[in-house]
Amino acid sequence: MKRYRIATIPGDGIGKEVIPAGREVLDTLARTLKSLDFSFTDFGWGGDWYRAHGEMMPADGLDALRGMDCCYALKIDQFSGVVRAEY
Repeated sequence: MKRYRIATIPGDGIGKEVIPAGREVLDTLARTLKSLDFSFTDFGWGGDWYRAHGEMMPADGLDALRGMDCCYALKIDQFSGVVRAEY
């Protein structure tokens, strides 16, 4: 069985609803196909993080993502603070 390691970065606003719903879809797919599995790791980076820390992610953020197969995230507009879903 192939396991995919997915970093999730829900951001703010609707991302807190969209990312968990997407995870449910992927988990259902894995249960149905039985040939793959997903392991999720959540990262709390987003507009709230940016406003609190003045950066989009911690200095070691890219290192934390390196071992992942993919990243399921939202796009964050650092200038306006607006967070939009990107698929």
